[in-house]
Amino acid sequence: MFAADKTLDTLTKGSRHSPAFPHSPSAANAATSLKERISRDEIKGKRCGQSKQAISLAYATRRADSIQAAKEILLNAESMFPKEALIKYNLACYFCQTGDIKMAKDYLKKAFEIDLNWRSAALEDKDLKPLWESL
Repeated sequence: MFAADKTLDTLTKGSRHSPAFPHSPSAANAATSLKERISRDEIKGKRCGQSKQAISLAYATRRADSIQAAKEILLNAESMFPKEALIKYNLACYFCQTGDIKMAKDYLKKAFEIDLNWRSAALEDKDLKPLWESL
């Protein structure tokens, strides 16, 4: 398990989708710390060995900075990991949260094509609530 994942697990204990989570000062501090532990060079300019690093960095960036910054990380990582459903799923969440419903639907469809098991998660993910009726 990556150090970043341990930090996230300690931080969240199942509350990653909790609306209160992003507003917690300790969560923001831990997310910033997590970002510092994962070098952006592992994502940009170099092909990192694991998609999980990009996903963890994007998650921390969303909490510490913005959804837009997190989205950019995953858009960069997407070409390196075209078969990683979680990258596409998280991009769907980010596009949905920034109001681009068409792109959110497109990315969700791509995630489902890779792994249909993400559909059940999507039906409960508050980030995707605007899409629930169409799922």
